[in-house]
Amino acid sequence: MQEQGIVIFEDGTTLPFGKYYCPDEPEYLKSPSHEDSFLKEVITSFVFKLSNHPYNKQLNLYNNAMLLSLAGLIIILNNQCSTNSPTEILAYAPSIPTVEQIQSLEKNETLSNIKIQKVYEYQTMDWDDYIEYKNFEDYINSKSQIKRV
Repeated sequence: MQEQGIVIFEDGTTLPFGKYYCPDEPEYLKSPSHEDSFLKEVITSFVFKLSNHPYNKQLNLYNNAMLLSLAGLIIILNNQCSTNSPTEILAYAPSIPTVEQIQSLEKNETLSNIKIQKVYEYQTMDWDDYIEYKNFEDYINSKSQIKRV
Protein backbone atom coordinates (compact mmCIF):
# COMPACT_ATOMS: atom_id res chain seq x y z
CA MET A 1 0.00 0.00 0.00
CA GLN A 2 2.90 2.37 0.60
CA GLU A 3 3.50 2.74 -3.12
CA GLN A 4 -0.05 3.76 -3.86
CA GLY A 5 -1.70 7.13 -3.65
CA ILE A 6 -4.99 7.86 -1.93
CA VAL A 7 -7.58 10.59 -2.36
CA ILE A 8 -9.80 11.39 0.61
CA PHE A 9 -13.01 13.13 -0.41
CA GLU A 10 -15.11 15.55 1.61
CA ASP A 11 -17.50 12.80 2.67
CA GLY A 12 -14.60 10.75 4.06
CA THR A 13 -14.58 8.10 1.33
CA THR A 14 -11.15 7.12 0.08
CA LEU A 15 -10.02 6.18 -3.39
CA PRO A 16 -6.67 4.44 -3.97
CA PHE A 17 -4.74 5.04 -7.17
CA GLY A 18 -1.57 3.62 -8.76
CA LYS A 19 2.16 3.96 -8.15
CA TYR A 20 3.64 7.42 -8.64
CA TYR A 21 7.14 8.73 -8.89
CA CYS A 22 8.67 12.18 -9.29
CA PRO A 23 7.38 13.39 -12.67
CA ASP A 24 9.77 16.21 -13.47
CA GLU A 25 13.27 14.81 -13.85
CA PRO A 26 14.06 12.60 -16.86
CA GLU A 27 16.64 10.52 -14.97
CA TYR A 28 14.08 9.51 -12.34
CA LEU A 29 12.19 6.25 -12.54
CA LYS A 30 8.92 6.80 -14.38
CA SER A 31 7.28 3.43 -14.50
CA PRO A 32 4.34 3.18 -14.53
CA SER A 33 3.57 6.59 -15.98
CA HIS A 34 2.14 8.60 -13.12
CA GLU A 35 0.26 11.21 -15.16
CA ASP A 36 -1.34 8.63 -17.47
CA SER A 37 -2.21 6.37 -14.55
CA PHE A 38 -3.58 9.26 -12.54
CA LEU A 39 -5.81 10.28 -15.43
CA LYS A 40 -6.96 6.70 -16.09
CA GLU A 41 -7.42 5.52 -12.51
CA VAL A 42 -8.53 8.58 -10.58
CA ILE A 43 -9.97 11.17 -12.89
CA THR A 44 -12.08 8.67 -14.84
CA SER A 45 -13.45 7.07 -11.70
CA PHE A 46 -17.10 7.63 -10.93
CA VAL A 47 -16.36 8.89 -7.42
CA PHE A 48 -13.89 11.48 -8.66
CA LYS A 49 -16.25 12.74 -11.37
CA LEU A 50 -18.97 13.12 -8.77
CA SER A 51 -16.73 15.29 -6.62
CA ASN A 52 -16.25 17.64 -9.61
CA HIS A 53 -12.75 18.81 -8.73
CA PRO A 54 -10.38 20.28 -11.33
CA TYR A 55 -7.41 18.43 -12.79
CA ASN A 56 -5.16 20.42 -15.08
CA LYS A 57 -3.37 18.34 -17.74
CA GLN A 58 -0.82 21.15 -18.17
CA LEU A 59 0.41 20.76 -14.57
CA ASN A 60 2.53 17.96 -13.13
CA LEU A 61 1.28 15.56 -10.45
CA TYR A 62 2.57 17.69 -7.57
CA ASN A 63 1.01 20.91 -8.87
CA ASN A 64 -2.25 19.04 -9.30
CA ALA A 65 -2.01 17.62 -5.78
CA MET A 66 -1.60 21.19 -4.54
CA LEU A 67 -4.54 22.37 -6.66
CA LEU A 68 -6.76 19.53 -5.47
CA SER A 69 -5.83 20.10 -1.82
CA LEU A 70 -6.81 23.75 -2.24
CA ALA A 71 -10.11 22.47 -3.64
CA GLY A 72 -10.68 20.42 -0.48
CA LEU A 73 -9.20 16.97 -1.17
CA ILE A 74 -6.51 15.17 0.78
CA ILE A 75 -3.98 13.61 -1.59
CA ILE A 76 -1.40 11.09 -0.37
CA LEU A 77 1.31 10.10 -2.82
CA ASN A 78 4.56 8.25 -3.12
CA ASN A 79 7.61 10.37 -3.92
CA GLN A 80 10.36 7.94 -4.93
CA CYS A 81 12.82 10.05 -6.85
CA SER A 82 14.99 7.17 -8.03
CA THR A 83 15.51 3.46 -7.52
CA ASN A 84 18.39 4.23 -5.12
CA SER A 85 16.57 6.77 -2.99
CA PRO A 86 14.13 5.90 -0.22
CA THR A 87 10.42 6.26 -0.77
CA GLU A 88 8.95 9.36 0.81
CA ILE A 89 5.21 9.51 1.40
CA LEU A 90 3.86 13.03 1.05
CA ALA A 91 0.39 14.34 1.81
CA TYR A 92 -1.29 17.46 0.49
CA ALA A 93 -4.13 18.42 2.81
CA PRO A 94 -6.75 21.17 2.75
CA SER A 95 -6.77 24.13 5.13
CA ILE A 96 -10.36 23.41 6.09
CA PRO A 97 -10.92 19.65 6.09
CA THR A 98 -14.41 18.32 6.69
CA VAL A 99 -15.27 16.45 9.87
CA GLU A 100 -15.63 13.34 7.68
CA GLN A 101 -12.12 13.74 6.28
CA ILE A 102 -10.64 14.08 9.79
CA GLN A 103 -12.61 11.03 10.96
CA SER A 104 -11.43 9.09 7.93
CA LEU A 105 -7.81 9.91 8.77
CA GLU A 106 -8.34 8.89 12.40
CA LYS A 107 -10.14 5.62 11.66
CA ASN A 108 -8.47 4.38 8.49
CA GLU A 109 -6.08 1.60 9.55
CA THR A 110 -4.33 1.55 6.20
CA LEU A 111 -3.46 5.21 6.54
CA SER A 112 -2.33 4.81 10.13
CA ASN A 113 0.15 2.13 8.99
CA ILE A 114 1.69 4.41 6.36
CA LYS A 115 4.56 6.53 7.61
CA ILE A 116 3.84 9.97 6.20
CA GLN A 117 7.07 11.98 6.08
CA LYS A 118 5.48 15.37 5.42
CA VAL A 119 2.00 16.85 5.38
CA TYR A 120 1.64 20.08 3.43
CA GLU A 121 -1.24 22.50 3.81
CA TYR A 122 -0.98 24.93 0.92
CA GLN A 123 -2.57 28.36 1.20
CA THR A 124 -2.20 29.26 -2.49
CA MET A 125 -0.62 27.78 -5.65
CA ASP A 126 2.68 29.34 -4.55
CA TRP A 127 5.19 26.65 -3.50
CA ASP A 128 6.42 28.92 -0.68
CA ASP A 129 2.98 29.49 0.82
CA TYR A 130 2.34 26.43 2.99
CA ILE A 131 2.21 25.07 6.51
CA GLU A 132 4.15 21.85 7.10
CA TYR A 133 3.20 19.20 9.66
CA LYS A 134 5.48 16.38 10.82
CA ASN A 135 2.78 13.77 10.32
CA PHE A 136 -0.97 13.24 10.10
CA GLU A 137 -1.31 13.13 13.86
CA ASP A 138 -0.09 16.74 14.11
CA TYR A 139 -2.36 17.78 11.24
CA ILE A 140 -5.38 16.04 12.78
CA ASN A 141 -4.71 17.55 16.21
CA SER A 142 -4.38 21.01 14.73
CA LYS A 143 -7.58 20.72 12.70
CA SER A 144 -9.55 19.00 15.49
CA GLN A 145 -8.80 21.88 17.86
CA ILE A 146 -10.07 24.38 15.29
CA LYS A 147 -13.26 22.35 14.72
CA ARG A 148 -13.98 22.17 18.47
CA VAL A 149 -13.74 25.94 18.95
